[in-house]
Amino acid sequence: MSEKVVLLNSVGKDDRGYYIIHSPSRWSQGVRDLSSWFAYYPWELAYSSSLLKKYTDYKVKLLDPCLNRWDKHQTLQAVLEEEPHWLVIESSTRTINENLWVAKQVKKEINTRLIFVGQHPSVYPEKMLAQGIDYVLYGEYEYTLLELLLRRSPENVPGVYPNPPRPLLDFSQLPWPEDEDIPRIRYGMPGEPSSEYLEIQAYASRGCMGDCKFCVCRNIYYRKKSWRPRDVNDVVEEIKYLKHKYPEMEGIFFDEEAHNTSKDFITQLSRKIIKAGFNNLKYEAMCDIRFLDEQILQAMRTAGYYKIRFGIETADPKCGEKIGKKIDIPRTIRLLRFSKKIGLKTYATFMFGLPGADFNIERKNINLMEFLIKEGLLDNVQISIVTPLPGTPFYYW
Repeated sequence: MSEKVVLLNSVGKDDRGYYIIHSPSRWSQGVRDLSSWFAYYPWELAYSSSLLKKYTDYKVKLLDPCLNRWDKHQTLQAVLEEEPHWLVIESSTRTINENLWVAKQVKKEINTRLIFVGQHPSVYPEKMLAQGIDYVLYGEYEYTLLELLLRRSPENVPGVYPNPPRPLLDFSQLPWPEDEDIPRIRYGMPGEPSSEYLEIQAYASRGCMGDCKFCVCRNIYYRKKSWRPRDVNDVVEEIKYLKHKYPEMEGIFFDEEAHNTSKDFITQLSRKIIKAGFNNLKYEAMCDIRFLDEQILQAMRTAGYYKIRFGIETADPKCGEKIGKKIDIPRTIRLLRFSKKIGLKTYATFMFGLPGADFNIERKNINLMEFLIKEGLLDNVQISIVTPLPGTPFYYW
């Protein structure tokens, strides 16, 4: 009989009663009010599930307590019902205590082998092992998990602590992410805040050529500047598949780190979307304002993109330099005016409490936001209080 592997996203409700919004690549948070809650698609677990189902004989099941808003007791019950031989848990620092509790209870009840992945285990592997976890996979873990389970031993498997790191994968070689155990469209109901349509989260590239000191992906998962696109034809085929399976789908949210890193990539993808007749769908994307120009914006709008998201973070050049993200504000304003002209909506993020910021600098940020809003240049604004995450240079400032 084949052994069973359960891939488990973080618990969905913490011990204090907060509903968890777990982000694999950014920061996780908790909310009291369900009206503020949504679920990110657990993309790295989902890609891992597809790999294991394609290349192994294991029985594989993806469970998402975040999506189901399970607390640790409900999560434990769901896992025990599956009776896994292997349990893979992705955890951030925000929910590490609850996730460890679940893991230890499962091991106590059915002696399951435990594998921890994600942001917190990647930063504190020795602490995880000291807690009784069998294996810690650090960084980008899809192929590390596949190799570990095929070999059934960590010996000489890159990416299993304390072995050397695994080279970054070729993102174009991954199969499409999991869409069997959990329908992907469920993550659009409700979708990410400010998404205006029933959108499925998808990924046309991985990584970013920026050097932001606060970024989990850049500093923990990838450990260097890295941007790896998929073949644009494959991206369009995935859109075709999703629209066929989910006729109610209205659009795609490209929720990778920097969708627009390459002008040539965006130009080709936009043309392929139009040629395939999918420019009648609504697209939004996480972008980097530093890599945008008028030609890219026009190509995206023509292909059906209705909104772009990007970080401005601070109006102060010195603060921008300290966090590795210096933004040319006059150029940004010019691009925002052009976006408004062609009917492309904009969503910008700002951070308060950055190193070196004082009252005058924060006032400068507020003045910039007020100007952009009054000019009609921003449709959505996200304001974040700085929360340094373990493993990033920002945390050790």
